[in-house]
Amino acid sequence: MSKVLFLITPTNGHVNPTLGLVNELVKQGEEVIYFCTDEYKERIEKTGAIFKSYSEDLTSKPNIPGDANIGLSRYLNLINKMINTSEGITEYILQQIKDIKFK
Repeated sequence: MSKVLFLITPTNGHVNPTLGLVNELVKQGEEVIYFCTDEYKERIEKTGAIFKSYSEDLTSKPNIPGDANIGLSRYLNLINKMINTSEGITEYILQQIKDIKFK
């Protein structure tokens, strides 16, 4: 049995397409550890995967307007926020999986 790590952007368009694959991996005897936000916990656990919650609440996604002219300053602030969030989540995940061997 192998161990598989899933890290996903917590949105329907990213999570939903992976659930069939995760379900199939579990049926074939693989252990799947799936990080996401609590909003998707029930759906992920129904596949048989082990759900792990991200350390930060990502459900409050930045508001990205449809207008391409949002202004350079606002755009750079958005990118900075995403980078800072990513660093914290990455550190948290690495801490959570440090003793797990994935194959």
